[in-house]
Amino acid sequence: MTTHGKYCDFDFYVASFDAANRYAGTEPTSSGLSLLEAVSEFYKRCGRYPSSTNIMLGVEYTTSRRDLEPTGKGAADLLQRVNGALKISRDFEQSEVLKHEGLIANNAVSFLKQQSENLYELSDKYTIECARKIAESLSQISGDPQKCRDLMAQLTDEYGLERCKVILANEYYGNSSGMLTPETAAYLDESCDRHDDRFNINAPPMALENLASAVREIEGLSDTENKILRAGLVNGDREQIQSCSAPIKSEIGHHNDLENNGLVPEDQWSL
Repeated sequence: MTTHGKYCDFDFYVASFDAANRYAGTEPTSSGLSLLEAVSEFYKRCGRYPSSTNIMLGVEYTTSRRDLEPTGKGAADLLQRVNGALKISRDFEQSEVLKHEGLIANNAVSFLKQQSENLYELSDKYTIECARKIAESLSQISGDPQKCRDLMAQLTDEYGLERCKVILANEYYGNSSGMLTPETAAYLDESCDRHDDRFNINAPPMALENLASAVREIEGLSDTENKILRAGLVNGDREQIQSCSAPIKSEIGHHNDLENNGLVPEDQWSL
């Protein structure tokens, strides 16, 4: 959504990069956003990715004021999450256009300062929502490892792996301490350092064991393998998923090549 300001036309973007993996992009940059859309996307990515993922919300602009910007266009970060810490970026002050554009230098920056203070409150809101979905599904899935894997594949995609781990660890600390296998207990012990009643799911030990096992499997899969799993094209434990994913990945890649050459219809699948 483009906004027409006094000195430039602008919209907003959100990008995220994995600092633990040579700053590879975690997913495509969302661009052409309104400020509210960008804030919403920024919060979602903060919940979806661990602190090692750096997340940027910024502004892109075009201008006819070549006296202020000779190239006629530019971009600057406004809000950043770096190493888990939020900060307002002062990059916009390096642009004569953005310094003059009050809708950015004053309005947008002030709004982002206010919103950043609400980040943890909103993050908790998403955690509560995710926990509720797990709790509501327990009666149908608790004794079935495959159904637990299906549910956690869906929720880790929607709410983020780290948030799901925190919910399960919270349950371990609050209700199931000492009732899980040593491997699962050690895994959950590293995922949470406090108990919060708002995140309770009231899972029986067997259900918590199955849910934690499912998350451990998902965490050990590549992005492509997770995508194939979420699509329901493979099932089984991690080794089975990894083994079965290779030929599926190859087939999808081959089909995409045929699509690119106009030999078969587009099926909307890509990896």
